Amino acid sequence: MKVEYSSFRQIESVLNNTKLLRIAYLPIGCTEQHGPILPMGTDTLVANKLAEDLSSYRNGKDATGTIYPEIAFSPSRSNVNYPGSTTVTEDAFRSYSAEVCSSILRHDFDALVVICMHGPAEPSLIEIAFQFNQKQFELGGKIQPIIVLGVSHISEVFQRWLGSLAGKHADYREFLLLYKTLGIDFFRPEVIWDLEEFNCHYAKTTLSSINLLGVPMELRSVDGVIGAPMHNSAQTHSELAEGIWNDLISAFSEAIDRSLTDLQKL
Repeated sequence: MKVEYSSFRQIESVLNNTKLLRIAYLPIGCTEQHGPILPMGTDTLVANKLAEDLSSYRNGKDATGTIYPEIAFSPSRSNVNYPGSTTVTEDAFRSYSAEVCSSILRHDFDALVVICMHGPAEPSLIEIAFQFNQKQFELGGKIQPIIVLGVSHISEVFQRWLGSLAGKHADYREFLLLYKTLGIDFFRPEVIWDLEEFNCHYAKTTLSSINLLGVPMELRSVDGVIGAPMHNSAQTHSELAEGIWNDLISAFSEAIDRSLTDLQKL
């Protein structure tokens, strides 16, 4: 259930379902360059899609997930000079995000899951969650935890599929996640062609048979792209995107369960 499309009565009906876990989701991304072809909203789009699919995946275990509008502006100082990229200070982001989280949990949710796909924003969110959760412990009573799921959680899944943890900004990982998020509506043949041309133009050596689009790590920065050598695989990017995405959803769901179980032990 997306909050911006829901009435307060619909939200109320979810909160009244006390037999199931009532989880709110807050996607967080950024507005910054992701190379010459991928959109500036890449992280935000992926975070939104993850929130939607994670909520659906947990149907039956939880009440209908309540997905809040995303926060699309976060710290991005290293990319601020690219046209269109927008940044805010860490202090401003931390203060605003903390206010949003606190306001969401004024309502009777059992937990708030923050899904952050912009790495520089994650430390502030972890700090917010720690302070908020710690304050609740000190006050006693019901605990409504903030659970942060972010970029730091995805490396293990990618390593399992691709055997590599290398790659930073606008790399093959973001391509795969965005491919799953937008599909062929965005990745039309001409867009794939542009990505392949960019790849071939900057790659010093022949890339492996895998149909992933990036540049070698030794070319640390080319038009805003930092990539890694591709891992050998016979699978297409669509097959990889689907498999990795499903594993991410499962891993995120397990992380939620672990966090809630740990709270029950305290």
